[in-house]
Amino acid sequence: MIAKAIEKWADRTGYLDDPSKGLQRALAKAATITEYWFFYPALTFLIGLAIGLWVDALFRSRSAEREAELALLGYDLREFSGFIVDRAGQINQRWPTCISDRMPDLQALLNRAQGAGLPTPPPEVMRLSDDGEHFAGYLHEVGTFLINNQFAEAKNAAIH
Repeated sequence: MIAKAIEKWADRTGYLDDPSKGLQRALAKAATITEYWFFYPALTFLIGLAIGLWVDALFRSRSAEREAELALLGYDLREFSGFIVDRAGQINQRWPTCISDRMPDLQALLNRAQGAGLPTPPPEVMRLSDDGEHFAGYLHEVGTFLINNQFAEAKNAAIH
């Protein structure tokens, strides 16, 4: 039934005799919409909407990537906190010499935290005679906030 209607339309418009004539007529009919007063404002709105949605998707994607990076940093901070607690409890060396073999890893981790916008503890914390409990607590607390996507709280905890 639909095929018959299309065939009648094509025969009536002359499309069956000259296919380019029917196509030109269809394009001309489609182009007449540009003569209406609302066409260019609507086109501008739709283009602006498309650009806005694209930019929004781009920012959301970047935000998700940043959250994933911060969560990974949080896991690394908590893992190193556990390492400090274990090492300080097992070895009879004093803090911070008990982790001297992993000091480059600690420095790289603190550099990542600083690059993410988190304040790092001052060097005096490494000299406290508390078997690294204060430093491990900093790493654990900040890491937990980062894992839970609470960057403001992590920054506040790092400051205090």
